[in-house]
Amino acid sequence: MDVLETIVTNDYLRFLFIFAGSILLANIVHFFLRKYLRRRTKETKEIVYLKLLSVAVKPMYMLAIVSGLHFALKSLTFLDETAIYWLDNIFYIAFVLVTALLLSNSIRVLLRSWLKKQKQIEKVPQLIDKGITIILFLIAGVIILDNFGVQTSPLLATLGVTGLAVGLALQGTLSNLFAGFHIISDKPIQIGDFIQITPEAAGYVIDIGWRATRIRTLENTIIIIPNKQIAETMITNFTSLSATKLEETIAVINGSISTSTNLKKAEEIILLSAKNVQKQMKTISKSEPELRFLQMKDTSISFRVYIKVKEHKDKMEVSHELIKELKNNFDKEGIKIN
Repeated sequence: MDVLETIVTNDYLRFLFIFAGSILLANIVHFFLRKYLRRRTKETKEIVYLKLLSVAVKPMYMLAIVSGLHFALKSLTFLDETAIYWLDNIFYIAFVLVTALLLSNSIRVLLRSWLKKQKQIEKVPQLIDKGITIILFLIAGVIILDNFGVQTSPLLATLGVTGLAVGLALQGTLSNLFAGFHIISDKPIQIGDFIQITPEAAGYVIDIGWRATRIRTLENTIIIIPNKQIAETMITNFTSLSATKLEETIAVINGSISTSTNLKKAEEIILLSAKNVQKQMKTISKSEPELRFLQMKDTSISFRVYIKVKEHKDKMEVSHELIKELKNNFDKEGIKIN
């Protein structure tokens, strides 16, 4: 009882008791929260909930220590009103900054979760990551200044003008940024799609970034296209069409034969060649190949063969095999190719 009375009556012992107690309590709570998170991570699929709790642990630990120090200092009876005033304001500043940190971490976790559900990039780009932190801490700074009676309207006006100047300077970058948001939300293309923008820019989408989209061509080269160009250009998306089961991708092979050729016999040979290739290649659809004679000139008759394939990347290989098969069968039957 004498020890407790001594602690209560002695300023320095009371300060040490409150501060040490807050540190001990904060560490105990921190320890059990970490242990809980490690256990729950192995047992549950609530990843977003666990990540939100994880990013909240450190800021809350910091806040608990600062709160303990604040109340311990306020327990000193020899402090005057001015000292108490500054202690309260310092604690207020710490509370606002820790809250901004907590919100910043939480928003980044939620943004990562949203990106993952959209089946796009999971990592938050640095521009967005730092932008969220800067905006929240700017708001925290305005709140702190307002608490001290500082007029923030001129400051906000200055920041607005500065933001406008920066926006004009980064107009191209921001255009690509908002175009990236549009592509991710509207989904005209997705990662894994085979698209064609120009004859030279055709391939698989491997990444949709916030500034540019990366396409891997069939020649295994990477094409980087600004998002703004994709948003404003007509795109052919072969994958989305086949994915909806509306229609399969079609390989088209053009050719011409002499007008002296028996067309019925030529038709049989061309379709037989297409079916032979169809049997050899697993990538070709089971749908029947089609033949159309297109135009007759003085010395030649042009034709076109249509073969349905499962994926756009197989069209070149199908064309390659069918041309070899047609040339071989035409030579055997004495059909002249013009």
